[in-house]
Amino acid sequence: MPVPNDQSLIPSNTLIPCSDCLLDQAGSKSGSVEQAGDWSNRDSLRKNPKPISMAREYSCMPRMLVLNLCFALFLLGTVTGGCAHLKMNGVLPPGATVADIGRCDVHAPFDLDAKGEKIAFADGGLKVNMVGTGRSRLISPDLPCALAWSPDGRRIAAAFCRDSAGSLRIYGVEGDLLAEVRTPGRISGLAWRSMTEILAFDVRITQFSFGANLAEIILQWDGTGEPKVLASIDSTLRPSTMKHWKDVLVRSLTLKLSPQRDEILYASVKDPPAFTPYLRIVLHNLESGKGREIAKVSLDSGGGVFWGTGDAVLLGDGESGSQVLDPWGDRVLRTIPTPGREIAVSSGGRYLMLDGTLYREGARTVSFPEICKGLFSNTGGRLAMECDSRLYIISGLEEDLPAQLESGENARLKELKKWLSEGLITFQDYRRSGKRTAQ
Repeated sequence: MPVPNDQSLIPSNTLIPCSDCLLDQAGSKSGSVEQAGDWSNRDSLRKNPKPISMAREYSCMPRMLVLNLCFALFLLGTVTGGCAHLKMNGVLPPGATVADIGRCDVHAPFDLDAKGEKIAFADGGLKVNMVGTGRSRLISPDLPCALAWSPDGRRIAAAFCRDSAGSLRIYGVEGDLLAEVRTPGRISGLAWRSMTEILAFDVRITQFSFGANLAEIILQWDGTGEPKVLASIDSTLRPSTMKHWKDVLVRSLTLKLSPQRDEILYASVKDPPAFTPYLRIVLHNLESGKGREIAKVSLDSGGGVFWGTGDAVLLGDGESGSQVLDPWGDRVLRTIPTPGREIAVSSGGRYLMLDGTLYREGARTVSFPEICKGLFSNTGGRLAMECDSRLYIISGLEEDLPAQLESGENARLKELKKWLSEGLITFQDYRRSGKRTAQ
């Protein structure tokens, strides 16, 4: 904020109108903020709203004191600059900072790469932002409905949806199209099972006079040929259910991949004729192809996500509370009094984001609007948030990540979980054998 060059010509104790003080800050000599056609002053004032209110309140203060107050507020604005749009209640965890990435399309997908260095998002098309640089690159003019970074952060899987069909594409980080395939339904979730294989949750709705048939199909694609169908779940929905819940279902029906990339959680709709419709949360083993219902929740639920090493699951019931479950021991490990309509958990389990509130080791630290959606980077340290059509990054969320298993140990645990899903061993057998393997 420039200091007026002519301030020495006016005694420091001179009383001046508020508008003169503000115009001096903006570098103008017009003498009125409402002068017709003087849009440069108005733009300047929009960028500095706090000095306006302060100067109006203290319009009879000495000129230099008003200028000092205005300048101090300007400095405060530069410290918190870039986050003036974000509403917070509370204090960020020690060492954490927040930065404004920029605008994005509301309710659109976004995804952080494993290290939290790049974020893919929708803003009039598919874009990639290099976190901390302020630069974004347009990857495609088409709007994505699902996104996922490859484990090495060099490729982006993106689904593009239309009313009756869409497409699944793989892009390089520079925007080059590497592969594409047509899909008959609407893909609502993506995840990389390996460096070459992509999982897609394909939702297909067929309307009839008596209601609709909802098909939820789990696809696997390696970037060549047609996707392979791993599982298919069909449901019949009443007309009233489709009318009231269609938009919610489009966002709720998705999948989450386990840290070992051998299991997924997905939501399946049930609409009994004489009862309230609900979501079944299913734990599906990709090695065996077997699925198991672990919870029934409201259609408002944000579903479930894997916790820590993947032996526990965080679920929201969509109405009153969220729970951390042991999905095989059928035990509730912890309860949290919030509906869980928006859920995210960090890789080490130290941080949670539930319905706009950030938790650290079980304690609330700071709250944002409930509509805010969060996503943690896989290697920890960063949280991406979408709040009211803007993206933010919270950095400095330090935590201890789970120890990485050797390839042989990891393969053994996957085999044990496969046997458990097939009913070949009991939960107690799995726990005993799993502990010996981890040791």
